[in-house]
This record gives sequence, structure tokens and C-alpha cells, in this order.
Amino acid sequence: MNDIREKEIHLIEKSIKAIHFCLESLKVYDIDGAVSMYNTLLIGFDSLQKNYESYEGKNKKIPQQLSLIKGIHKRIIKSFESGNLEKLNEDVEGTILNEYKKLESLAKEMKEYENLNINTEAKQFILFRNSKYLENVDIEKIKPIQSYWEKHYGQKIDPSIHLVYKEITGNFDVRVV
Repeated sequence: MNDIREKEIHLIEKSIKAIHFCLESLKVYDIDGAVSMYNTLLIGFDSLQKNYESYEGKNKKIPQQLSLIKGIHKRIIKSFESGNLEKLNEDVEGTILNEYKKLESLAKEMKEYENLNINTEAKQFILFRNSKYLENVDIEKIKPIQSYWEKHYGQKIDPSIHLVYKEITGNFDVRVV
């Protein structure tokens, strides 16, 4: 998943650059340039959506964000077709850019969790994340957990239950099962 996540983040970053180029073109009334950049953005969006076509995971945050962005893209395409530059500029700068930044932030957050060996597809991950139990996670909190489990069981584990246990009880224990 990490390799796919890297490509996803890269694609989102490139999409944000395309949005900025589109905005620059709109500001100087270069409609052809804006259309070209927006078409590039749509190609990137299609690639992002293809990553989630057959997705059956439990964590639906990114697919939901993509669905929201799809609706915004449809609205912006209609603004391009109608030629309403002021509305178009507002929609691109105020709406689609913000949604792509949220998507980028979400993808980077998921990558951080995955790098810490937290299973972002687990049912409890969604519950723990929504309950804000996993907000202050860092490698220093996870090292003792992974060291213990590698030493005694020969494997790394998802440390989210340990972290939540500490958040709820105030006690840290690497042996929580």
C-alpha cells in the first residue's frame, strides 16, 4: 500500500500545481491555457479514481473525498462551458483547490499511519481515528511496542490498540493484546 500511497500523493501534488497554473491562466484571461491545465487536472483525477475503482476497504475517507471532488469538477466544467470567468475563478481557487489540499493532507496522514505499521484498513482504525485517540502518534511511542513484539513473537504488529489503551487509561503497556 505504501508504494501506491506514494504515487497517490505525487499525483495529488501535481494536480495542485495544475490548479495553480489554471488559476494563473484565468487571471490573465488565457482561456485556452486554463482549459488545457484543467484537462490535465481531470486526467490526473481519473487516475486517482482508478486507484479506488475496485476498492473494498473499510476506510472510505479518500473515496468519499474523491466523490466530493467529482461533483465539484462537474460544476466547474459547466462554468467553463458558460464562460462565467468570475464564478470559474472562485470555484477553482476557493473550492477545488481547497478540496485537493484536504485530499493531500488526508493521503499524507494515511501514509504516516501506514509507515508506523498502523493498519488504516482495520475497522478499529476508523473508530480510533474518529475518536481522536491517534492524534499524537509518533515513532518514539511505537518503538517499545514493536521491539517487544519482535523480540517475543518475531513480528511487528499494528500498535493502535496499545496507543488507545494508553490514551484511555493513562498506562502504557507493550503487552496489550
